[in-house]
Amino acid sequence: MASSFIKYKEKGFWINDTLLEPVCGIFYICLQNDVAKGQWHSEFRKLTLSNTVGAFNAHMHLNFDEFILSEEHKKWMLNLFENARKYIIEKGNVINCKFIEEEILPHKHYVTENWDFEVQTFRILKIVDYLELLIYEKLNIKDSDKIFYSF
Repeated sequence: MASSFIKYKEKGFWINDTLLEPVCGIFYICLQNDVAKGQWHSEFRKLTLSNTVGAFNAHMHLNFDEFILSEEHKKWMLNLFENARKYIIEKGNVINCKFIEEEILPHKHYVTENWDFEVQTFRILKIVDYLELLIYEKLNIKDSDKIFYSF
């Protein structure tokens, strides 16, 4: 199972890619109705899709250092996290990751057979919480620290 270090300003946390993929899928869905029209908004949405469908070999990333360049960008990202929380809570106690196939990849795609599994909602919410803590610079984990998974 691959894992990635998600970071912002050189601090972050390790996460299994199979848990980050549905989170990125949820971000992608939440961004479908985003009214922001900037280039970086569009690029972040493309990145969430690429992460969801496994476009990167060996690791995933969210490039927060490239996308959060101002307080306005930070507020936008935190708003995305809040919208994601609402979406996640609406799904109930478990999230069937089949939503990736049904809502994001409606056409046949090579990864569709991988998405028929469930994740407990609290685990996905905890990941969003960690992302928020990361943006608020409240995490002190470095990529050289011992890898641990608490999701």
